[in-house]
Amino acid sequence: MTDDAPARIVIGPSAPQSLVDVYLAIRRGASAFERGWHPGSGLTGTLSAEQLRCRVIGNALRELDRFLNLLIDETQAVCGRRSAPGIRNTANKLTNFRQHEPGATRDHARLLALGRSRTCLLYTSGHVARGDRSGVNQLTIGWWQEEGHSGTRALRQVAIGDRLRLSDGEVAEAGAYYVGIADSLIEHIGTQRRSSLPEAPRKATLACPHRE
Repeated sequence: MTDDAPARIVIGPSAPQSLVDVYLAIRRGASAFERGWHPGSGLTGTLSAEQLRCRVIGNALRELDRFLNLLIDETQAVCGRRSAPGIRNTANKLTNFRQHEPGATRDHARLLALGRSRTCLLYTSGHVARGDRSGVNQLTIGWWQEEGHSGTRALRQVAIGDRLRLSDGEVAEAGAYYVGIADSLIEHIGTQRRSSLPEAPRKATLACPHRE
């Protein structure tokens, strides 16, 4: 979850139902991540349990990304800003939405890495077959590596030929991360609405003549 995500989010009664539906879809998807993914051997068919787990996680990440993309459009509409349906990539759309805010690109790299990760999980069952781009032998994934001595964080990398393996805790954290971004968008709506309200009129102060 993003570090500055509000602890409790309240959606006003005037919010469009479409916005509410998309936001709740993100929360429901993330809650499924918290339960973990361990399919029984009798349900896997021709796939191994690990292959099926990879594909289920990859598909769930794709759905979370799609709903976040829609929530950005809904947020822009509520805020009276032109939506950007032509920007299909969620990382680019979120950065475009935040372009006038401090730290506009703070989620950009991780969302891109999560996109690469879900593609790997979905289509090669977690086997890393390509790097970030041509000529690169590492795939940057959407999870952090342990902090170094300098206290800085970097996204993990997996070498071509290795497998992308995720613990239940890492899967749950990714779901919470999407919820954190969704919460920040809802909070943005509330902040903008509060700032657009007219100031309350000040009460007039009557000057009474001083009596001896």
